[in-house]
Amino acid sequence: VASSPFTVVGDGNTISPTEAPVPQFDLAMRTNKVSYSDNENIDISFTNPFPTNYDWVGIYSAEETVQKYAIISDNWQLSKFACGTQDCEDDVDEGVVTFPSANLDAGIYRAYLLFGGVYSVLTRSEEFTVGTATFLPSSLPSSLPSSLPSSTELITIFEEYFSDGSNKFQGGKVTKPGYSDNSSLRVKKKQSIESLWIDIMGYSDMQIDFFRYGKFLETTDSFNLYYSFDSSNQWVDGGNWTNIENKKWNPESVTFSTGGKNIMMIRFQTDFNNNKKRLSIDNIIIQGKLATPTYSPTAAPVAPAFPTDVPTHSPTITPVWEVMFHETFETVSEVFVGGKFHIVDKDENENMSLRIKKKRFARTDWYSVSNYSQLKVDFSFFGESMEAGEGMTVAFKFDEGSSDWITVEDFIFGEGFDNGIWYEASVSMAGIEHNRVLLRLKVNGNQGNDMVYFDNITLSALE
Repeated sequence: VASSPFTVVGDGNTISPTEAPVPQFDLAMRTNKVSYSDNENIDISFTNPFPTNYDWVGIYSAEETVQKYAIISDNWQLSKFACGTQDCEDDVDEGVVTFPSANLDAGIYRAYLLFGGVYSVLTRSEEFTVGTATFLPSSLPSSLPSSLPSSTELITIFEEYFSDGSNKFQGGKVTKPGYSDNSSLRVKKKQSIESLWIDIMGYSDMQIDFFRYGKFLETTDSFNLYYSFDSSNQWVDGGNWTNIENKKWNPESVTFSTGGKNIMMIRFQTDFNNNKKRLSIDNIIIQGKLATPTYSPTAAPVAPAFPTDVPTHSPTITPVWEVMFHETFETVSEVFVGGKFHIVDKDENENMSLRIKKKRFARTDWYSVSNYSQLKVDFSFFGESMEAGEGMTVAFKFDEGSSDWITVEDFIFGEGFDNGIWYEASVSMAGIEHNRVLLRLKVNGNQGNDMVYFDNITLSALE
């Protein structure tokens, strides 16, 4: 049995834990244009949630069409490592690699994101042209639109209404807080929520519309809308709101220029002084105006110059854990079905958690693990009235008919956790050779007021 240590987060206050993070972007690649003259830069942007320092970018003729995860030939025309040079020491999860079009003959090309010396394709761009080459799509629509959008029309590129479990933001919680029949995103004390990266290539201006609703807010409480471009990690203040009216939905709108950037992220951030105060956000719509097209003169071609260095190392592949369940206790739990426990609003802030007292426990239903070799449990917990020698245990039971619970980790009061603080923990077990598993959380206290609260529990498995 092997377990990973749990870690203390925060500075000792009692803010309830946020939900487990998820990757901020998908595997993707794109060029900044679809057509280039013979003498301009080709900017190729990419995002890679599981990078290695052996990832590289290659430009190939469009005649050599290979899908992702396949093997491509070594007939690349231009290549660089993902960091933009011919040698990388660090992993690059998102970036822009630039090639001169002058080093390519007139023709049709694709860019590929690859790893190692085996020319294995991670993802690829759409086709683009250099020089006077032209291309047609493989199939034409049966009817064409009567008109194309003008540069003054607004085109919707992002919508989020938080209905049917949808949520394109990190942080906050989607709730039906009682003052509306519809779901909305709730933000509390000094908290921020961020969108996923949004593709804005080809747009010159953005307009963000949304509705906001305050509860228990005072006139000095405020929140801001920020935006950031092209993975710069630099946030621009798009608007600040104070003197927010409570218990009323109000529309807001923000406009700004993109400056020719390719991707964008937005952030809502509050500045409240206690957990009871909250802001709800809903009906977020982002629209863009198309940039006016520009045309570059055609210059005389320059003889191609090809790099000589090709990546030759094989990467280390990052393992991907498969989530079997993620429980936040915002509704009646369908995950924990046995034991003696309660789902309660500990801080009276509409943030529900699992409470287990004295020597009681909560256990899940059976989950199939026949195809996995490792299990991991991530969770947050909060002790109350616990004393020396008391604590709680995380355990597994494998396969029906077995009476043995196998302890994954014991958490002892005073030896890693104290009362009154939310902790984040992660425990794991390797060498799994079973078909089914139960998870049990058990408190080891002596009195009725000894209790532990749990939240954001995730069971993951690895092949």
